[in-house]
Amino acid sequence: MFEIIRWYIATLLIGFLGFPISYFLFSSMRTTGIFYAKSIGWSLLALITWWVGWSKLFNYGDDLLWIIIGICFFVNMLLYFINHDLFLKIISKWKLILISEIIFLVI
Repeated sequence: MFEIIRWYIATLLIGFLGFPISYFLFSSMRTTGIFYAKSIGWSLLALITWWVGWSKLFNYGDDLLWIIIGICFFVNMLLYFINHDLFLKIISKWKLILISEIIFLVI
């Protein structure tokens, strides 16, 4: 049971890492990219990991994934500080986030 909770928290955090990018790409939509945040976060993490592993800058492993997640986290924090309204928009869409998480859990 603990593993399921751990994986859900990991996917939730990676979805939060992908939200600023999905917001900037889909801000004109009513959902502001909330439904695409997890997909973009996972795709971004996979693409950067593959590029770095393919170029042999680092050995592929858990350390590389944590470094990439940390870099994405700091870039997103920078985006949040640059655009203060983004955080308020995320909080104001809490019902939509809840719906997207329920859909994610059902699927």
